[in-house]
Amino acid sequence: MAFADHGIEFSDETFTGDAWGKESDDGLKAQWTMQGKLPFGQVPLLEIDGLALVQSHSILRYLGRKFGWYSGQPSELFKIDLVADGTEDVRKRLGAIRYADISDDEKAKKYEHYFTDAAEGKRWLGFLDNLVGASKTDFASGSAVATHADYLLLDLLDLHDSLGGVLSKTLLATMPALTAWRTRMVERPKLKAYLESAARRKS
Repeated sequence: MAFADHGIEFSDETFTGDAWGKESDDGLKAQWTMQGKLPFGQVPLLEIDGLALVQSHSILRYLGRKFGWYSGQPSELFKIDLVADGTEDVRKRLGAIRYADISDDEKAKKYEHYFTDAAEGKRWLGFLDNLVGASKTDFASGSAVATHADYLLLDLLDLHDSLGGVLSKTLLATMPALTAWRTRMVERPKLKAYLESAARRKS
């Protein structure tokens, strides 16, 4: 989303689970780990400027510095980081359910609790709704341009929709600032074109 929205050309190379393999075989994971490209044994991996970059937030900050959306006074960078890191706090709560070693029925109950109980989803998304509501610009952190905080937040809301369905839409309907911000973001011409093409590839 960041590349597309800022008009930066890139090549998105996907692969299957079989091609990825395990560290003990000759799959991509073993090859790239042996080559020193995966210090944590994980993707995403971005190859740029002769470097092999990993860890989503580190990659996004590198891109932000390179292409100019992550620059300014320390107080401005703090606001970007605040929203970006805040999305991870919320994502971890959903991840704890998604990857828990429990039955699907138990997961369904936990998701229902998250999406309908004020102490869970409403509380955590409410923090982000407050931050976005305090922004004096079109962007989540109050920055003058779209930053990685915006793309991480947009991805987080998509994750809510994919896991919560109707419950997510009901919850997000109580978040006026987030809802208005999301509408603005997905209508940005280059980002909209990318999201529509990505949706077509998935269908």
